[in-house]
Amino acid sequence: GYRRNVSVIKEIKTYDGKDTDYIPLREDEKIELSDDSYLDIVKHGMKLVSYDDNAKPFANFPVEVGSKTGTAENQGINPETGKGYDDFAWYVAFAPYDDPQIAVACVLFEGGSGRYPIPIVREVIGEYLKINEMP
Repeated sequence: GYRRNVSVIKEIKTYDGKDTDYIPLREDEKIELSDDSYLDIVKHGMKLVSYDDNAKPFANFPVEVGSKTGTAENQGINPETGKGYDDFAWYVAFAPYDDPQIAVACVLFEGGSGRYPIPIVREVIGEYLKINEMP
């Protein structure tokens, strides 16, 4: 795989429209693995999550997807409410399963359960693969 330099910044201009020097944080970097077969096990597990009998987050989705939910506990007291922070909810997915073209990660700060980001990730993948435009 590759460690990508992901950024939403394409260029930076001055207030009067002149170009500035924009230097990306880092170049893309190939990551070497000692045994790629371990990734097959992880991918298979992520496919099982996508079609698990309990949630089935990608049931009826026209493309096979690998995904994983998560919940990160957050400690401390919210100064605005005086109560503890809610957990952070996250979800990652890639598609299509056999030939990934997109990977998406969504984190909802104080989002509670890992199931809440699922619709967001489904929509992003659907838009990217133009599935949402299908009749």
